[in-house]
Amino acid sequence: MNNILSFIPKNRQNIFVSATKTPQVLDRVDEIVGSNSPITMIDTFEKWKPKTNDQVSHSYMPVSWKYHFPSLYVIILKYIKRELKLTDGSGSKIIIFLPTTTAAECYGEMLANLFSPVNLLSDEGSNKKVNASINVCFLHGKLPKDTRDRVSSQFRDFSLLGGNSIIMVTTDVSARGMDYPDIGLVIQVGIPVDSSQYLHRIGRTGRAGKKGECLILISPFETKFLSAANSYIGGPDGVRSNPEYNSKFAMTLSRALDYSYRNISNNCESPTYSSKTTQTGTNDATVSLFKELAGYMNDYVRLFEIGRSKVGTNTVHSAYTSLLNYYLPLSKSFMFQHNRAQEELSFLPKTFGIFEARTQKK
Repeated sequence: MNNILSFIPKNRQNIFVSATKTPQVLDRVDEIVGSNSPITMIDTFEKWKPKTNDQVSHSYMPVSWKYHFPSLYVIILKYIKRELKLTDGSGSKIIIFLPTTTAAECYGEMLANLFSPVNLLSDEGSNKKVNASINVCFLHGKLPKDTRDRVSSQFRDFSLLGGNSIIMVTTDVSARGMDYPDIGLVIQVGIPVDSSQYLHRIGRTGRAGKKGECLILISPFETKFLSAANSYIGGPDGVRSNPEYNSKFAMTLSRALDYSYRNISNNCESPTYSSKTTQTGTNDATVSLFKELAGYMNDYVRLFEIGRSKVGTNTVHSAYTSLLNYYLPLSKSFMFQHNRAQEELSFLPKTFGIFEARTQKK
């Protein structure tokens, strides 16, 4: 921009257009027109309108970092199955946001192992089966430019015909300024740095008049972010608890996961279920949910145990350390103790069998 300015007359009219009005943008305005020059600011945003897109439903799921991967496995498969049924066989585009580049790489590699190139997805409610691919790619700012361009084009131009789906695991490099059509679901793993960034993330879906869904995974130490986000958004359009992926779901998922690991240890190929098995009483709906999640977890455990050895130890350690550094300055903004964050985040290396997580010095 400085090169362009050097070729144009100093005595001129300046019109500066920006999608956002951040302190960085305002500093740039002063550089261009001069700090002493008169400036007329025109804000086209109508403050009485809600900050969120009414075509997008956004909510949160309370879940520990210990259960991120099994939660993502169920959420993604259930969403893709549902969309296959609703669209008569079309696949889905999903974006997953992570706070740091190394966390995006770690989650991207693991999800690529969980969703191997070909998955047999059944259309629930019928005997129809679809042999559909679930592709996983990841994108962040530290990748070479040609790689970023290639991944971006792959995701943007991906064909959803034949039930094929694609998941992009990314950072905030994709939160604004990127136009990817047909994104149906946005998942946020870890809280963003502020509420405005939350809105930029969910703005990747619900474009061109289409509907979209957004879900943010919130661990116990991150809950204050919800208050900040709701205060920023205002009105009835704040972040609400997801009616399906709620605390009951998270608790039942953890029990189903433990149960599936016990089945593997006992070489049990045909598990049976009872109120004692579920540890949740005899409520029919609860037992039904447990059975459904146990079915998902039986497949998940097998895929995870194969896939976790393919994710390098250094990748996991780097992701853990980067997350500690990311959350440290946020502890004051969202009122959590750093040791609580460290305790939660340590579940990431522990999930991969790395029990001596490297701690971050204060």
